[in-house]
Amino acid sequence: MKSRNEVVAMVRAKIRLLHLALSTEDSYCGWVARYYDFCRGCRLASRTRERRRLS
Repeated sequence: MKSRNEVVAMVRAKIRLLHLALSTEDSYCGWVARYYDFCRGCRLASRTRERRRLS
């Protein structure tokens, strides 16, 4: 799995290719970073629940 910084850098590069506004770039990158954190939290929570179930 790619790190948060790698994902944000990929999004930033793609947005720059599209010549979108800097404020749009900042907004999209912020959204992607928050979504990455959310998904990672879900994944960690599911692992914890699975471990409790197996114990």
